[in-house]
Amino acid sequence: MFVRIAELLGLHGKAALPLEVSEAIEAARILVRDHDPEDGAPRVFVALGGGSVTGAFYFDRESARERVLRRWPELSERQVSRAVAFIESRVSVASRSKDAPQRKNWVTKFSD
Repeated sequence: MFVRIAELLGLHGKAALPLEVSEAIEAARILVRDHDPEDGAPRVFVALGGGSVTGAFYFDRESARERVLRRWPELSERQVSRAVAFIESRVSVASRSKDAPQRKNWVTKFSD
């Protein structure tokens, strides 16, 4: 969706991601797993869209960079950085919603 808006507004330049890459990242499935016992950080599993098995990995910036380069070797350095940042933003949103405290229903709050 955002890709189509960027195209309409003429926001695609040399550092812009190709449509195929943007769509694969938008379609990525992001799963927040249990916390890593060593460092306590959540483990986030990312499966890039587009049906490629090579796109599935546990997220960290270096792994994301390797996967992007392996899947789309024709990307420039700026495009790879942008793709990794896009994946990282999707992971951030998915992680935030998992860690968000559950709000209590104001209607039933009196019963606490």
